[in-house]
Amino acid sequence: MITLQVSLDCADPHRLWRFWAGVLDIPLVWADVEPFLAVGMATHDEIIDLDGRRAWARAVSLIDPNGR
Repeated sequence: MITLQVSLDCADPHRLWRFWAGVLDIPLVWADVEPFLAVGMATHDEIIDLDGRRAWARAVSLIDPNGR
C-alpha cells in the first residue's frame, strides 16, 4: 500500500482545510490544543477560536478515516 502525505503553505489554512475536506468527503478532525497550552508548549498567540473551538492558528490536517 502506498501512503501519501501532502503539505501546503497558504494564507488561510482553515479555508483550504474545509475545501479539501468537502472535496474528499473527509470529516474535519479538530486537534486538541489544550494540553500544549497547559504545559507551556504553545501560547495563546498560536491559538484561534474557530466555530466555538480552539484551533491552531496556522496549521491543520486532514486524516482519511478509512486509511485510503
